[in-house]
Amino acid sequence: MQTQKVFVAGHRGMVGSAVVKQLEARGGFDIVTRSRADLDLTNQQAVDDFFTAEKFDQTQPMLSHINVGTGVDCTIKELTGTVAKVVGFEGEIVWDTSKPDGAPRKLMNVDRLKALGGQYSIELEDGLRNSYTWFLANQDGVRG
Repeated sequence: MQTQKVFVAGHRGMVGSAVVKQLEARGGFDIVTRSRADLDLTNQQAVDDFFTAEKFDQTQPMLSHINVGTGVDCTIKELTGTVAKVVGFEGEIVWDTSKPDGAPRKLMNVDRLKALGGQYSIELEDGLRNSYTWFLANQDGVRG
């Protein structure tokens, strides 16, 4: 059986490490990871060189990337309200409507993730609450 080469960015983070575990459990994948120190994803030339050296250029375009998300749309206003609710913010949220709105939609296509068997199981508000609760309990250890 031929393995499929997959690059997982953020493999040390919560989402990336979960993706790595799922791919390992399924088998058939040559999982490639790099730390920020090893690969600056904001440097397009470094990314191009990395994908060429790792022979990702033999894949079909963009098949080496997987969006991780829910596939459910959420506006910035909805996200802001949810974060405020989770952290107990009761102040006023002020929107500067003189600035551009940015992209009208930021919804990720998660079809490739679903094809690999991935499916989110934690709603956004619950995930934010869990993360915030963890942060509050561990903030002394995560702040420099």
